[in-house]
Parts: sequence; C-alpha cells; structure tokens
Amino acid sequence: MKKPKKKITTSDQPKRPRGNPRRGLKVQGTDEKFTRDYPGQDPKVVKVPEPKKFDPEEVWPEPKDEGTKHKYPPPKRDPTFRKVWMQFIDNISGRDNFKVGHLNTLEILCDLHVEYEELRRFLRKNGRSYQSYGRAGMQWKFFPEVGQLNNVQAQIKEYMKILGLLLTKDKGGPDTPTEKNDWT
Repeated sequence: MKKPKKKITTSDQPKRPRGNPRRGLKVQGTDEKFTRDYPGQDPKVVKVPEPKKFDPEEVWPEPKDEGTKHKYPPPKRDPTFRKVWMQFIDNISGRDNFKVGHLNTLEILCDLHVEYEELRRFLRKNGRSYQSYGRAGMQWKFFPEVGQLNNVQAQIKEYMKILGLLLTKDKGGPDTPTEKNDWT
C-alpha cells in the first residue's frame, strides 16, 4: 500500500481562512454584518437595524368609510379589498338566491384583487424580466410574478363567472339580435 503524500506548499502566505465572511454575512447574535464595496476589499462591519415586524392592525387603521355601516361590512381592512367588496356586495346580497356562502366566494374574489394589485406593483417597480448570467452567457428571463399575474387574472375571471358578475355583453353570443343592435 502506498502512503498518501503530504501536500507541499511553496508560498509563504497561508491559505484563505474559511471563516472569512462573504458579502452581507450577518454575525449571529449581534446586530452587525460584514460588507464589501468591491471584490478583494477587507470586510467592514456595519450595524443593521432590527427589522420591524409586520402587524396588519397597525398598518391599516380602523377605516371610516361606507363599508362600516353596511349590513355586510368588509371582513378585512385592506383598502383594495374594501373597494372591491363595496363594488359587488349590493349586487350579490340583493339577489333572490343569496346565501351566506356567496360572501365566502366574494371574499376570495377580493383577496385575488389584492394579490393582483401587489403583483402589478412589483412589475411596475422591477419590470417583467431580468438578466441572468450562466454557462450559456447572458439570458433574459421573466420574473415568476409574470406567470402568477396571468394565473390570478384567470382566477378572477372564473370567480366573477361563479358569482354572475360578468358584463352583460359577454353573456350572449354574437348571434343574439338584441345585443347586436345594442353594440352597433
């Protein structure tokens, strides 16, 4: 059996210590992290403020709108949610076949509208695509939020169909003579 050879180093400088922090590495148990402005720079210590915890009760104060006095007030405080709820609640609650289950479906529809607005806000801020560098070189890729936006749009349309909130022009086909006259 051969004995393993010892590795011989010729340089006077030791290897890079494995404990060297990388960019943005946070030191555990403290409010400090290491950063570098350019490659090869010695890391500098930066104080990091403690992140604020999200509390929806603090973010959305008690709203003072027409929804608070309604027979079926909006169950959430998000302004987009409340706006969509107030658009459709009178139509849904005034029907002959109204059941409490319709309110659950309306709540899902309003949540979808909130998610739709958040996705649109993200895409307005960051755009629809980004550059990625890999083995094949530079590539343009779409953010996953683009596909999610399309899914949310399809779900909104489906829930509006379930609740019967589609536009009147979409209910009939082009063969219907009454709608043909209305739109010409």
